[in-house]
Amino acid sequence: MHRVAQRVGFLGPKVSVEKAHAVLLALLTPALDAEGLFNFHKHNYWHGQQICFFLKPNCPRCPLKGFCSYYEEHFGPATPGALAATPAAWDEAAWGKLPH
Repeated sequence: MHRVAQRVGFLGPKVSVEKAHAVLLALLTPALDAEGLFNFHKHNYWHGQQICFFLKPNCPRCPLKGFCSYYEEHFGPATPGALAATPAAWDEAAWGKLPH
């Protein structure tokens, strides 16, 4: 979750694991209730296991490349197609049904 949040740009590169919780909570609490926060965590955790791998993230398959800092740094600005495929909401329609 920490790695994904840093790569996408939710957390700065120097935000420690210990401070990440407070930073993300302050960023997300106004927009998400408890269930939304849980789903955000669950989906990003899954994203790190299935797409945003530690050593070699699968950026071409990533639905977040439209606003991902890592993608832009390594591949350049997202194409209009990538931007169109980037989900506008954190819901099942955007992410698909999780295996757990």
